[in-house]
Amino acid sequence: MPKSNDPALRGELDEAYSRGILLVAAAGNTGGKVTFPARYETVIAVGSVDREDQLAKSSATGPEVEVVAPGVRIISTVPGGRYAGM
Repeated sequence: MPKSNDPALRGELDEAYSRGILLVAAAGNTGGKVTFPARYETVIAVGSVDREDQLAKSSATGPEVEVVAPGVRIISTVPGGRYAGM
C-alpha cells in the first residue's frame, strides 16, 4: 500500500464510499503515524492491542484510529495444518 497520499487511490476509495461500501484498513504495523490508506477520512483505521488491552508497540497511533482489535500473538493456521502465534 502507498506510504503517502495517492490521488488515484483516494479517488477510487471515495467512489466506493459514496456507493455505500465500508472501507477498513490496518492503521499500520510499525508504530508511529497512521499509514495510507487508513489515513483517508472514508476509511476506518484499525489499530491493535495486546492481551492486556494495551496499545501494541507495533500499532500506529493517531486521531485517525477508530477501533482497535487483538493483534499480538494471535493464534492462526499455518501451512501443514498446524497453528502458531503470529
